[in-house]
Amino acid sequence: MKQKTQQRLSHAITYIILTLVLFWVIFPIFYLVSASFMSQADQRLVVPIILPRHIDLSGWIFLINNLGVLQPLENSLAIASITTIIVVCTTILSGYSLARFEFRGKSAAFNLLLLTQFVPSVANLLTLYLFFSEIHLIDTWGALIIIYSTGGVVLGSLLFSGFFNGLPRNIEESAMVDGTSRLGGFLRVVLPLARPGIIVVAVFTWINCWGEIQVSTLFTTTLAARTLPVVLNQLQTPYGTLSFSAQFALGVILAIPPLILFLIFQKYFKPTVATGFKG
Repeated sequence: MKQKTQQRLSHAITYIILTLVLFWVIFPIFYLVSASFMSQADQRLVVPIILPRHIDLSGWIFLINNLGVLQPLENSLAIASITTIIVVCTTILSGYSLARFEFRGKSAAFNLLLLTQFVPSVANLLTLYLFFSEIHLIDTWGALIIIYSTGGVVLGSLLFSGFFNGLPRNIEESAMVDGTSRLGGFLRVVLPLARPGIIVVAVFTWINCWGEIQVSTLFTTTLAARTLPVVLNQLQTPYGTLSFSAQFALGVILAIPPLILFLIFQKYFKPTVATGFKG
């Protein structure tokens, strides 16, 4: 009897903690959406409210009509997608090489990749800015894609290396015994098995590019190459005061794609990330 009581108490405490954590995670997203439909008067109340007293679309209208948000949205989508393709295509090969081939300097190369994770990204920005200024890449997609790609290559290589280390070598060896080349075994046997790793690296890379603001602020000067997070940071009305409802509306736009990606591919994350860091 006492044991059952303890189990029920333990379950009750667990559910309470999970409920609080769930509320802590979901409430900011809920308020972000709710506040995007609030009027300026609702947002400036002394006692904050959670739901708008009446639906106000002024923030969304201002966002679409006055800010030209479609061009930054196109920039963000294109830059994140191109970077993701580059990172996945390069890191799947480098990760496979680190996992399957023995060569001189392999250990040093792996340690060097790990070491680069401890170097602050800000340390290289001035040098990169001067370099890109010389080759006229400031305020272009190219500068952002190059910087984002080089940043994503390290994490992608480490994840893929650990993931391939978790796959038995006899998979490729069996295919090679049947007459398939090393490349054929990789493309026909290993690559399909690597789909969870590909998805995780792709989603991580895409979300990092989508939400990045520091590099984009420094290397872009006009809406031609500027991304959505920069627009959110610099959002102002013609009177010089922040348009809070428009900020919340743009925040909703920024939050939707990562949320959708995570909901679709969440089943791949836990096992793949764990496997990736084992190696």
